[in-house]
Amino acid sequence: MKNQEKNTHFVDFFLKRLKSALNFNTDTELAAFLEVSDQTLSNWKARNSVKYDIVFTKSVKENVNLHWLFTGQGEMFISGISTLNNNSDMNCNECPYKRLFDKMEKDSDWYQAEIDRLNQKLDALQAPEMPQSKQKCA
Repeated sequence: MKNQEKNTHFVDFFLKRLKSALNFNTDTELAAFLEVSDQTLSNWKARNSVKYDIVFTKSVKENVNLHWLFTGQGEMFISGISTLNNNSDMNCNECPYKRLFDKMEKDSDWYQAEIDRLNQKLDALQAPEMPQSKQKCA
């Protein structure tokens, strides 16, 4: 098994928590909720990156606690924010978490690139050395 396959992807855990909060059993249900295709959801997992504005907007409308969603800590839902649920015009560009999501997406890309780079180095170190050609004595 390649080292990259052993890496735990944040996005996979993140999406599993969202599925759990919304009582979804399948990725197809989650994709429909997020209004993306199954393939898009699969690509997010493979790239370890999501469109945080989509996930944030949909999660907030369901009162999912974003701290819990990102960390798994705290309560799954936030109560007392019904005004967010009723605001159909809410735009993530206006939300206070936008910079955090942008940074997380950028960091996620950087960490994945760093993991890939280190895995290549590790693979090179683990590759069997080629035997040196026998030199003929003259």
